[in-house]
Amino acid sequence: MKYTGYLISDMKTGLQLNIEPWLLPQDAFTQMDNAYLWRGSLQKREGYDLIVDTTAGNPIVGIFNYITSSGSRELLIADTKRLYKYNSNKLTCLDATDYWTGSNNNFISHTNYNSVCYMANNKDQCRKYDGSTVSLYKIDITGGGENNVSFCRFIVVNKERVILFSVSESGTLYPQRARWCTAGNPNKWTNDEYVDCPTEGWICGIGFVRDDIIVAFDDGSTWNFEYTGDSDLPFRWKLISKEGGSIAPFGTSVISDNMIMLDYRGLKQCDLYDVKPIDTKIPDYIFQIDTQNADLVYSSRVEELRQVWLLYPELSQTASNKMLSLSYEEGNFATHDIAMSCLGFYWQEDSMSWAEESGSWSDDYGVWVTPSAHIGYPLLLAGDSGGKVYQMLYGGSDNGADITMSVMSGQWNPYKDKGISSRLGYIDFLVENNGASDMYVDLYLDFSTNHYKRASISFNGTGEKSWVRVFSGAVGKSHRISLYQKATGQPPKIHAIMPYFKSTGGPLHG
Repeated sequence: MKYTGYLISDMKTGLQLNIEPWLLPQDAFTQMDNAYLWRGSLQKREGYDLIVDTTAGNPIVGIFNYITSSGSRELLIADTKRLYKYNSNKLTCLDATDYWTGSNNNFISHTNYNSVCYMANNKDQCRKYDGSTVSLYKIDITGGGENNVSFCRFIVVNKERVILFSVSESGTLYPQRARWCTAGNPNKWTNDEYVDCPTEGWICGIGFVRDDIIVAFDDGSTWNFEYTGDSDLPFRWKLISKEGGSIAPFGTSVISDNMIMLDYRGLKQCDLYDVKPIDTKIPDYIFQIDTQNADLVYSSRVEELRQVWLLYPELSQTASNKMLSLSYEEGNFATHDIAMSCLGFYWQEDSMSWAEESGSWSDDYGVWVTPSAHIGYPLLLAGDSGGKVYQMLYGGSDNGADITMSVMSGQWNPYKDKGISSRLGYIDFLVENNGASDMYVDLYLDFSTNHYKRASISFNGTGEKSWVRVFSGAVGKSHRISLYQKATGQPPKIHAIMPYFKSTGGPLHG
């Protein structure tokens, strides 16, 4: 009996942990570390490179942009004490002395309105930046000429109003409150315009969906902060669902009119009408996150990869040390060893020059043709807990360190539905010949955790792509493989996997 090939291509399933490995689809994986599926292929993630160091050693808690009157952007970077401006590879501290007093969980909420950037950190008085000066943002709600808002968790602009969420007023915290200024005047707050949400939970996540603001609470409820058009009461609370809220204030992202949020029951997505789980493939993954430190979780939409990234601390960690990625178009997940505190974007104003390249040609693969090298393309940045900011999706190393890719397949046997064991003759891999370092392939039988064979595949063949074969010949009730590479440089790409099986006629049982 000849071997029959079973093509695994156009891979979309990704990490799947909700069913046993022997029941998984062929393009599913029980482990995907530092790898992901992209347009049907399996590939290693890209690395990152240091952009700037504040040298203060304080955790980065904000990477955002000030929008000038002309519409241009200035990159602002905040650590737990000061605010900095980045321009032309130069970092300028905008504060003469330490102002903020928060910790690594006091991320900066920010918003731009009429050429002023307003900022809040849920601990200190709000502040503002007008392009030249950083100053305290006085919010006088009594007409006495003094600041009455000690701090707030979120600050946004909607319908020409600056809106504060979860507000401390005159020493009293109102965790369900939204307060807004007079329309068109961010310095006038004396009309007593606020509304408290009728729930016991605390505001713990927001996101703009269409023309409204979705607000998630830590009691497992989600509400629409709905615009009414009534000048006397322009906003009102409208319950969406009690089937999901948020425990991570900065763990929300909005995609396709849905807000993705981290609830104590897992990842949820919410539109203006309902809340549904989004993590059915990895339903127990929430237990990998230290939910006692969920206020360290930071999420962002990465449009370049059609992904949502979620930085989080593993159990017993006091800073984020891992990342979960969700491909929101294909609905698959992967995990990454990325220890960053927050994310943001920088709109590059100058094209890349040859003189700016300090790394090796092999490590800086493709930067001359990637969109991120073009003027005006938003570069994804990340800050760490030591005051450094990095450009993400850049190069084949983590600031010079090797990236370890580790992938484990499900258990394969095309004859399991017939109750028959199988012989695995060999496996062909369709690889991209991009000069990546060799990758190890370990082969396993049945439920064993020890591989019976280790082989390697090369990415240095001829032509754009080529098939590389790994031999086996083993007989078992099921077969699985792991792929492993620890290296710098070009990330390997596998476009298809084709294992060849034939029936042995033997039973699966006994």
